[in-house]
Amino acid sequence: MVCSRCGTAFEGRFCPNCGTPAAVPAPAAPPVAPAAYPFAPPPAGFRCGRCGTLFSGKFCPACGLPAWTPWIPPPVPRGPPVLFVLLNIVWIFSLIAFLIVLGVAGAGMVGAIPPIASGISEIRSGATSDPGFDASPGPWTFHPWPIASTGSINASGGNPGPYAEMQLEGRQGQAVSGYWSQPVRVEGSSPYLAGVFLDYKVIQVSSILSSLKIAVYVEANAGDPPSPNAGYVWSVTAAQATGWAPAQSPDPSGGGMMDVIDVSTALRANGTYYVKVAVIATNQPGGGPGTPTIVGFDNVELKWWTNAWIDVAVYIPDPVLFVFTQDPAAFYAWTAALVAAVSACLAVLVLRDRRALWAALKAGAEKMPAKLRSRSAFVALAQTFLAVLFVSLVVAIFTQAPEPDFFSAIPLWYFVWSLLNASVYEELVFRVLMIGLPMMVGSVALRVIAALQGRRPAGTSAGRFLAGSLRYLYGGGISRNTSRGTLFPGLLLLVASSVIFGLAHAPGWGAWKVLPAAVAGLAMGYLFLRHGLAAAVAFHFATDMFVGAAALVGFDSAAGFALNIALVLVGLGLGAGFFAYYVLYVVRFAQDVARGPKARQPPSPQAPLAPPVYGGYPTTPAGPPLAYGGAASAPVPGPPSPVPPGYVPVTRPPGYGTSPVDVG
Repeated sequence: MVCSRCGTAFEGRFCPNCGTPAAVPAPAAPPVAPAAYPFAPPPAGFRCGRCGTLFSGKFCPACGLPAWTPWIPPPVPRGPPVLFVLLNIVWIFSLIAFLIVLGVAGAGMVGAIPPIASGISEIRSGATSDPGFDASPGPWTFHPWPIASTGSINASGGNPGPYAEMQLEGRQGQAVSGYWSQPVRVEGSSPYLAGVFLDYKVIQVSSILSSLKIAVYVEANAGDPPSPNAGYVWSVTAAQATGWAPAQSPDPSGGGMMDVIDVSTALRANGTYYVKVAVIATNQPGGGPGTPTIVGFDNVELKWWTNAWIDVAVYIPDPVLFVFTQDPAAFYAWTAALVAAVSACLAVLVLRDRRALWAALKAGAEKMPAKLRSRSAFVALAQTFLAVLFVSLVVAIFTQAPEPDFFSAIPLWYFVWSLLNASVYEELVFRVLMIGLPMMVGSVALRVIAALQGRRPAGTSAGRFLAGSLRYLYGGGISRNTSRGTLFPGLLLLVASSVIFGLAHAPGWGAWKVLPAAVAGLAMGYLFLRHGLAAAVAFHFATDMFVGAAALVGFDSAAGFALNIALVLVGLGLGAGFFAYYVLYVVRFAQDVARGPKARQPPSPQAPLAPPVYGGYPTTPAGPPLAYGGAASAPVPGPPSPVPPGYVPVTRPPGYGTSPVDVG
């Protein structure tokens, strides 16, 4: 219709230009094509604060509310806030950075296959021979050091059977010494894990003995040890006769002692080494010659292995070992299974997540909050990875974390293999066995009870009903809207498994690693519950094999240095924001869970309010205009309304003439 005052063509009950009430419209005319409209549809640039109508002009065409006054400029259609635009750029860059990290990890896995295969073929082990001194003359050789000592093999009296004996004369004021030695050849992939086992017995001490030292040397030279007071890998002092006792050294994995001498640091490369068991007796001056000091040895053996193993253990939190082998066939099969498992997990993520990822990428910056909460597993992977990386870097910097000893104690190929192995094996142990399995067992128990009570869903067989519990074993599908009966056990198992995961890293990495590993455990547990096992494996793989790729090219090389610097810059620059986001997310999530399921469900659609009355004329928020007196007017042909059918304003309308407020 055309305004009788200003001649503006419009539809509605009030002119959008001057606010003049419209005349009662004529009966509806036959519909015409949109191209025959006498005016172009106005852009939806403003939402009425009273009734919620989207319109352009000075007055709302539905209720007549002024859109602005002479001192308020007309609204201009706005784009997304500047902050959202910046966040969107950072978010996209973060996603790209994670995909690059994942690509580097994948390249590291491919590049690691040849050195791993070569290293497996070079696994070796060996030991000295005749530990019980059963052969005569045998491989052992006695050496006076330099004089006044003798050695012999006794046929009985050992621990048990034959044993080697050493007699040191009681020369006053002198240090009398001697040693037994045997060569051992080490070869294959190095470095090695090596230990010396021996039993010793002080049979007799000299009447003028001042001190007695028993020492073990492992050296590359065949001559005498360099000094009685230095260079040995183990020693013990005695002042009186003793029975048979094993040589002991501190257990590096914790308190207590172990009946072996760790000599791994002495065997660093291929070659021939000599194990030497020496005794040094220092006698007091004066008093004439004394009786000899006699010491016996039995079960003397140096064992060495390439420091590479397949070990299957459960951590509770100390490891309980089930499998421990160096069999090359087992290594090859296990490595092939690891590569296949990682590849399958990445393929599953790509196939299952491509649509959700594309939807998140093409969404505009105004949808930034929704993009952060995207259902895409890759989005969750990128965000949690950067948040955990930030925590790890901050803890490492402030604690000045030292390089773990095992970096130099194991072969390079095995270090990379261990990182690949952890990506799959640790997820099976800490996520599947510690989270998925208990939840599956609990679900099966509840479903059995429900089936016995006749509460099985109609049309579902008993087997299919029980098989539904298997989904907990491989994870996924749990969100903030999940029932409390599932959320609470899942959260409890998530926290418990993460704490154990952190503690399990302490023996090898040191105490500083507990907190970052526990936080990573929370992230991987969340990914397991929300997106499934494949997402948790992908997170672990990206974290570990990126380090593996840097190790392959060399941490000190230009490429390795560039990778590490890039990771630090990305972690500190982008990770801080995502860490803050997830802290806030956890707080809000905890509040929602505490309030119950109603707080976590979207509000149900509300019934429209009764049409408000302004100036005696009833109106409707979203519907055809009403004629004066309350009768419904016939629809006026024109462009379709920008307001969707059934639209309900999100706020109660303000009083007539007040400034409209848009919070929707």
